[in-house]
Formats: sequence, C-alpha cells, structure tokens
Amino acid sequence: LVNEVGFRLFAAGVRLREPADGLERAVIDDCMVAGLRHISAMRQLQRHPPQPLKPAGLDEAVAIARRLEDFFAAPGLGVPTLFPELPGCGWVDRCYADALAGSTLFEIKAGDRGFRSADVRQLLCYCALNFAAKRYQISHVCLVNPRTGRYVGESLDAMSKHLAGRSATELLAQIVHYVSDAPDRYTAS
Repeated sequence: LVNEVGFRLFAAGVRLREPADGLERAVIDDCMVAGLRHISAMRQLQRHPPQPLKPAGLDEAVAIARRLEDFFAAPGLGVPTLFPELPGCGWVDRCYADALAGSTLFEIKAGDRGFRSADVRQLLCYCALNFAAKRYQISHVCLVNPRTGRYVGESLDAMSKHLAGRSATELLAQIVHYVSDAPDRYTAS
C-alpha cells in the first residue's frame, strides 16, 4: 500500500504541478482511497483488507513520490504520461502501464527487492499490447525502483534480442499471437 500510494501521490503531483509533499490533504486522502481500492482488488489480499496508512507509512509514501519526482526531472525525460492505457488483446484485458516519457515505457517497482523476470515479462506484455494497438511509439523500456534508487533501461529491440534471440517486432508479434489464441488451448485435458 505504501508503494501504491507513493506512486499515486507522484501522479497527483504531476497532474497538479505540485510537489508531493505540498499536496493538499484532500488530494492525499484521494490517493489513499484509490490506493486502498487498487490493493483490495488484488485476489491474494481479499481475506485481509488493507488498512489506511499510519503517519509513518504516509511519510514513506511521500518519500517514494519525491524520489520519482527527482527521477523524472532528469534532463531529456520530459513530463511523463501516467497510467497510459493499453487496449486489451485476445484474453488479456485493457490495462494501464505506469508511465510513458518520450518513447520509453517505465514500470515502477517500489518494493524492497531487486528487479525480477516477472517485471520484465510485464513490460514485454505491455509492449505487445501496444504493438497490437499501435497506440504509442515505444522503443525503450525501463524499470525504476524509487525505494532502492535503482533503475535499468534498454532499447526494446536489444532486450528482445538478449532475452529471446529475435527482434522486438518478432517477439511482440509472437506474444500477440499467443494471447490471441483461445486460452483453453494451453490447458491440459
């Protein structure tokens, strides 16, 4: 919840052109409610509904938002588009990525951990959905962890070649084909 609220505070600050630590209490409360709603919707947490952040948790969320502000203030990035919508494809529903700045798609992972292969797969799925819809020009991807101060980015084509031995166009087309097939095709009978 701290991470989710931190990202939503960052997004509100970008939208309102205010630093996260200068947002009005009503905006902070809206971010908290949206974060609680989002986390509550996750299946694995339905048994134990999350509780609103205590003051220390809110301070931590503001610190995450401030680090994201610093990251995206880097020269050349520009103001990011937050929550860019990606239309669904096949059995994958419409979804929202974290941020798009220029031609780079960013995924924010604020946990106290390193990046995982699942994070890369998430970025590739977003890129495949965009590839099918041709909505945005995405040529680079970047994972950012504002909690640890780490990020890793690469061109989509180079990452595809490193991971799958094929160009981004080939890999993304293959992912689109996979999600466009009937989902029961891949289940054991």
